[in-house]
Formats: sequence, C-alpha cells, structure tokens
Amino acid sequence: MSRAASLAEQAKEKGIKSKIPLLITPGSEQVRATIERDGQMQSLKDIGATVLANACGPCIGQWTRPELKKGEPNTIVSSFNRNFPGRNDGRRETMSFLGSPELVIALALSGNLSFNPLTDSLT
Repeated sequence: MSRAASLAEQAKEKGIKSKIPLLITPGSEQVRATIERDGQMQSLKDIGATVLANACGPCIGQWTRPELKKGEPNTIVSSFNRNFPGRNDGRRETMSFLGSPELVIALALSGNLSFNPLTDSLT
C-alpha cells in the first residue's frame, strides 16, 4: 500500500484525480488502521478513492454498479485474486484483471486500460 499511496501523493501534487471509480478494500482491520495511521488512506482519498469496510463486499459479488446495463460487457482491474466471472460485481460479463496496487492506481489515474506506466505519463 505504501507504493500505491506514494503514487497517489505524486498525483495529488500534480492535481490529478482518479478518472474512474477507485475502491479500496483493506484486507484486515490491522491494514486499515495502519494505512490510516500512516496517512496513506488520506492520500488515496485525496485522489478520489473510496475506502470501503474491511469486508468481502466487492469480492463476493455485492458491488452495485448502476452505471452498467444488464448484459453489458465491461472491465475492472483489481489487486485481489478473486477474478473469476461474476465474482466481483455479480455480472458474468465483467472481465476482471489482476494487477499490483500501484498498477491499479496508475490505471485509475489514467482512466485507460491501454496506459503503460513504463512509457506513458499522466497529465
């Protein structure tokens, strides 16, 4: 989380916010308390992230996505390993890809799945 929060700080300094919904689900109360204590949670919130409860909401299909029509194909990128069809948002059409927390932050800041953090820059 520290590297993801570092990216968030760099984005905040340049006035860049997440261009898509960015949901943070701490893996445990200890993780939540640590990222709050260390200021990492605020860094993530400052770029538009929503910090959820330390629970299995999104990872058990309880993520409500009203912006999508039934049957509409869509994509999410997650840093937790529950990426089989229908797992994250209850929609079998959702394609879920795995990435590191810092890659997820970079993609959220760019708003584009074709963003390459090795060669592209955020503006």
